[in-house]
Amino acid sequence: MRPKALAFLDVATSGLSPERDQILELGIVRVDARSLEVTAEHEVLVAPDHLADADPAALRLCGFSPAAWAHAAPLRDALLSVRPLLEGTLVAGHHIGFAWSFLEEGFRQSGLAPPRIHLHRLDTASLAWPLWAAGQVQTLSLDALARSFGLERALPQHALANARLALEVARRFVDRAPLSGRVPPQLRNDLELHLVEREDAPVLDLPASLAESADFDDAHTAEWSMPSLPEVEVRHRRIYVCHPFAEDPDRNLSRVLSISRRLVARGVLPVTPQLYLPQLLEDGVGPDQARTLRLGLVDACDELRVFSSRVTSEMAQELEHAHKRHIPVAFEPEVLA
Repeated sequence: MRPKALAFLDVATSGLSPERDQILELGIVRVDARSLEVTAEHEVLVAPDHLADADPAALRLCGFSPAAWAHAAPLRDALLSVRPLLEGTLVAGHHIGFAWSFLEEGFRQSGLAPPRIHLHRLDTASLAWPLWAAGQVQTLSLDALARSFGLERALPQHALANARLALEVARRFVDRAPLSGRVPPQLRNDLELHLVEREDAPVLDLPASLAESADFDDAHTAEWSMPSLPEVEVRHRRIYVCHPFAEDPDRNLSRVLSISRRLVARGVLPVTPQLYLPQLLEDGVGPDQARTLRLGLVDACDELRVFSSRVTSEMAQELEHAHKRHIPVAFEPEVLA
């Protein structure tokens, strides 16, 4: 089975044991398997049954409070809400085995059939092993990888924000992956990610009717036809350009245009209010209304990217807003041409 979608997944839990502890929060980002463009997102808070047994450190990490979880869903309802986004995907994430073990146990305890997913998993921690072996990162934690790629991680560590961050890390690996002559020509158009086959991949206990009809390839991987999923139009990733444009509009106009062209060449959609908001706002519009419009555009983006070594007051507002909304932040070299 060649999956058409990846599901980047993360969970917040009350401890480390899937059998004893509970899921507190689920976050899933479903993306196209080839372009890694987001097609759907979902997050849900899960109501714990025995909070007294929770690890206090785990509760602090995800920002748990009774008020914030007042309208959390029961585990069964939460799993039913995420199952459609997992169906037919290759599950991905950072240390994805941990998150998936909690979901498997949750489906079992709830008496629900788990979604049909690809046998293998994509673990961004495994993808980063060469960086650790070369001494470029000190640990394989998501924090260390994010810092190495100029990404920032928001606190508390909400599940959806972590899933988005793992996706951004995977995109950085794709950007630097060399598709050279060592790759067989017939595979070059299909290869977007190096999928690491885990030694601890689960052995499928197939029902007899399914096992009899299954085809096995040379790697002894069972393949079966998945129910067709509705085609979802792929949306281009939106990058908010954070830039000190107002310091020198005449000189910075060419710089922001150059940034926009580079982003378009990478297949993403630049959001550059510097180029059009001044023309749209009337003279009587105050700074508060202009700020509201800028931050509204930040909300509409998948990532905020800073193109300067200096941070103006307006840029600081945009960065603070991105942190509050758990929108990934990245930094790129300043464009001077």
